[in-house]
Amino acid sequence: REYAAAAVNLANLYTDAGAFKKAENLYLEGKAIQAQLLEPNSGEYARTCNNLGALYLATGELEKAEPLMLEAKRIRALLIPIGEHPTYAITLTNLGNLYKSLGQFEKATSCYLKAKEIRAKQEPFLQHADYAASCNILADLYAETAKYKDAEDLYKEAMQIRKNNLGAFSGDYAESCNNLATLYAEEKKYEDAEKYALQAKIIWDSLATAQSPNYGISSNN
Repeated sequence: REYAAAAVNLANLYTDAGAFKKAENLYLEGKAIQAQLLEPNSGEYARTCNNLGALYLATGELEKAEPLMLEAKRIRALLIPIGEHPTYAITLTNLGNLYKSLGQFEKATSCYLKAKEIRAKQEPFLQHADYAASCNILADLYAETAKYKDAEDLYKEAMQIRKNNLGAFSGDYAESCNNLATLYAEEKKYEDAEKYALQAKIIWDSLATAQSPNYGISSNN
């Protein structure tokens, strides 16, 4: 069991580093051991299925990703109160990403909405970065499917949370401004698009300046 955990942890590191083949081999090895040694429907096995499924999604192997994500979803639904645990929301988000990649937008929407609902119950939800991320992901899908009003409302909700949480000069807030600018440009609302695009540019310019070596020198004088 300890060897399987070590293999999966190393696979996580390789995934983060983009060494996907090494990660795949270790996930498969760890998964096989866990299937033999752990209790049926264990949380550790569900986590490995979820992470391996996410890897296959990242590498475009969608037919391999779906059964693993569905298995992780099934197990996590059994192990925890569905409306209370963030790991279930993670699996739903991954599954939504898969269905979006497959063009199955109704299934993707259902997964994203459920993940958002779960994250809304995490206190305090209006300050929760994961909830803002769920708003953003769902807004992206609505924008892609021309549900512009729904997308706008969610982008603005995510933007407000990020402003409250991180301030109006954070990279995440700039991303929200840019998302709105892109949406308004798609709708041909060019004045609104320009307003938010300029706001995003100002923030990113200030962040780039703050991170430059010369800025650090002058700030320390």
